[in-house]
Amino acid sequence: HARLAGGVGGITYLPDGRLIIGYHPFYDPAVKVGLLNATRDGTTPYPSAEWQSCKRADGSQKDPNTCLNWVLGLHTDANGILWMLDSGQSAPRITPKLVGWDTQANKLHRIVPIPSPASIAESQHNDFVVDTKRNVIVIADEAIATGPVGDKAALVVVDLGTGQSRRLLQGHVSVMPDQTRPITVDAGTPGAKTIKAFVGVDGITLDARGERLYYAPLNGAK
Repeated sequence: HARLAGGVGGITYLPDGRLIIGYHPFYDPAVKVGLLNATRDGTTPYPSAEWQSCKRADGSQKDPNTCLNWVLGLHTDANGILWMLDSGQSAPRITPKLVGWDTQANKLHRIVPIPSPASIAESQHNDFVVDTKRNVIVIADEAIATGPVGDKAALVVVDLGTGQSRRLLQGHVSVMPDQTRPITVDAGTPGAKTIKAFVGVDGITLDARGERLYYAPLNGAK
C-alpha cells in the first residue's frame, strides 16, 4: 500500500518496476506526475519539477512543449516510453498533446500534438491505450471540458508513424452517456447520492492480444 496526499488519477509501472502516479487534475495539483518514493508515503516529481507547470515563477508562460498542463491518462508502453496525455485544460488552455518520455534514457522521446479537428472545445481526453503492433494510440474523449454533458464524446486515434490524429464515432451510441443514468456515489449506503453529470466514453482498454478494443461511457451499463 501507499499513503499519498492528493487524489490519484492514474498509475503505471516503469520497466524496472517503479510506480508512476498521476494526480487527478480536478484538484489542481502542484505536482501532476510523480514517482512513488521508496518509503511509499509520497512522490518525487517526474520526469522533473520543471515539467510540472506551464507557468514560470514570474507568471509568464513556458513553451507548451516543455511542460505538463492538465494530465489524466498515463501509460508505459512495451518499449519503455511513458506516455502522458495532456488535455491542456488549465488556463490558458493549450493544444492537447501526448508527451512521450524515454524512461530508460531519461529524456524526452517526442511530443505529439492533438489539434483540431481531432480535439474540440469540449474535449477532455481521459484515458488511452497504446497499440505498439499498429503504432497507434486510441484516446477516450469524455467531452465534458465545457460542461457536464458529454454529448460530443468520441474516440481519437493518433497515428504515431505520421503524428496525425483523427476523431471517430462522435455522436455514436457506444460513446455517448446514457441520459437516464446519472452518476451514483456510495450506492446502497445511507449516504448515497446522484450527480447530474453525464460523461461520455471514459474507460478504455485493449485485450492482451491487441485484437479487440473495449470502451464505455461513464454513464452507461455496457
